[in-house]
Amino acid sequence: MHKTLLLLMFVSTVTVAMEVPDGVEKITQGFDKKSSITSAEDDDNNNLASIVFPQAHFSPRIGDVIKNLISNERKRITGAIYRFTLFDVAKKLVEKKKSNINSLFVVNKDFQDDSCAAIRLLRKNKIGVYQQDTPLDRIQDNEGYFDIMHHKFLIFSRNSTGKPLLVTGSFNFTGQANNKNAENIIILDDAEIIKQFRNEFKLLKANSSLIPLKKCTYTGRPKSAMGRRMSNIPPNISD
Repeated sequence: MHKTLLLLMFVSTVTVAMEVPDGVEKITQGFDKKSSITSAEDDDNNNLASIVFPQAHFSPRIGDVIKNLISNERKRITGAIYRFTLFDVAKKLVEKKKSNINSLFVVNKDFQDDSCAAIRLLRKNKIGVYQQDTPLDRIQDNEGYFDIMHHKFLIFSRNSTGKPLLVTGSFNFTGQANNKNAENIIILDDAEIIKQFRNEFKLLKANSSLIPLKKCTYTGRPKSAMGRRMSNIPPNISD
């Protein structure tokens, strides 16, 4: 009996040491690897859930999605934003400029009615911010003027996917939109749609002028401490 037991132990040891023959699948392969499936709890607005487009993102913290896209940009960012007061987004754009990733924006002509801290930071760092000062006349008559630049879109020329991306939706670049409002954005990689938005941006810029740094001055009532915090404006920075 002892000889039989020793023989079984020897055979078992040899079997473990043997290589799996060619063509025989190792059925346990991959079971020790972490699953690539992400739970709903892990999939939040702080990052892009995948590289599959289109994507939709909703409040809260859409600003974090925007900053993530800025960090991943490899070429150039352009956009039309009705109001731009998010100081942390402006800082992220300044950081990218130091890596030779330039940006260009058009905002509405009444930008001084809200905090100018973010736009002032952009202009101090020679990032182009334009104000629309000529109404668009699309249908060439007196009823066809579009006096308010109310767009909210960004075009990323070459993001981490290696191709252009478009971000558009209800989200405005303000603390109120980022913290208090129910907002949305969609992210698209459709080449034809992006081309149309690029043409729209060219039209807007052609009817706009560069904002001088000295004009980046807030003309409204003093902003509340909460309003400044929501736009992430540092205490030592004026509105």
